[in-house]
Amino acid sequence: MDIVTAFLNGVLEEETYMEQPEGYNDGSGRVWKLKKALYGLKQAPRQWYIKLREVLEAIGFTPSTADQSLFMLGEGEQRSFMVVYVDDILIFSPSSDLVKEVMLKLQDKFKCKTLGDVNYYLGLHIERDVEKRWMRVHQKKYLEALAANFGKSEGHVATPLPSGFKCVKGPAEESVGEEERRRFHSLVGSLMYAAVHTRPDAAFATGQLARVVQCPNEEQVAAGERVAKYLGQTATVGLQYSAAAQRRQKGADGVEPGRLFLTAFSDASWASEPEDMTSVGGFICCVKWHWVRSMVTAGEVELHYVKTTAQPADMMTKRLVEQQHWKCCKLAGMALN
Repeated sequence: MDIVTAFLNGVLEEETYMEQPEGYNDGSGRVWKLKKALYGLKQAPRQWYIKLREVLEAIGFTPSTADQSLFMLGEGEQRSFMVVYVDDILIFSPSSDLVKEVMLKLQDKFKCKTLGDVNYYLGLHIERDVEKRWMRVHQKKYLEALAANFGKSEGHVATPLPSGFKCVKGPAEESVGEEERRRFHSLVGSLMYAAVHTRPDAAFATGQLARVVQCPNEEQVAAGERVAKYLGQTATVGLQYSAAAQRRQKGADGVEPGRLFLTAFSDASWASEPEDMTSVGGFICCVKWHWVRSMVTAGEVELHYVKTTAQPADMMTKRLVEQQHWKCCKLAGMALN
């Protein structure tokens, strides 16, 4: 759903005046007092959010305490969600009737475009199979454009970084020029957008390059271009989410209701910092951390050692050869179309 000229719906909280625009000036020397926000006013985005939030709260939505752009309605399995990015809105609900009702109420307040089922949002391609209950997200269009802009390396690229590549801060005199450095900033930022949304296989490489973003040398710039080309060549790789995979089978009567299982892949570095041989990488999942000991004792939480050949998290912390890299991608549930 798209709100047409969204910022014009914001109500100003202070007196704001503007000069008469060209073509409407009556020659009197007077100025105009604004009643509503206009595009270009610094407060326009905030006033639009306040107005939209008032309307959504009147419908029954409440904003999430974790993200003020996420709104929720209802409880339990009947809970509905709304995601807002400026004037682009996504509605998720188990009830199609509720979606239609919400859209009608928004249309009463704003001029809207209804765009149907989502298939593309903020650079994300979204594919769904309602009957089989899975959703796949990838960034094909975004990654192909990224590779076209930055992927200068020649030939096929099998992994994000070459095996053995070390990203170490060098002396300032070896850094590339200012223009090339700004381009590298843009490249790393673009890689981050892909890594955090659909391409965790590029997260390690992106993190390594981000460490030298202020003074990259030519080798590191070339490594960034390699990552961009790798992503472009594997643009249809994405994440697949399955409702069935979130539940554990329980006998002949189907799935066990109400049980959500969280799976985390983690690895820690050991003396991986080449400059001083310190260990700098590691991950912590704080899930009821202050009750874990008693839960382990009661058998509610089990700890298992996973050998490195079956460890998906290796791609987050190591430069892998091609075969091992794609094995980790498969273990982590990444789908290749």
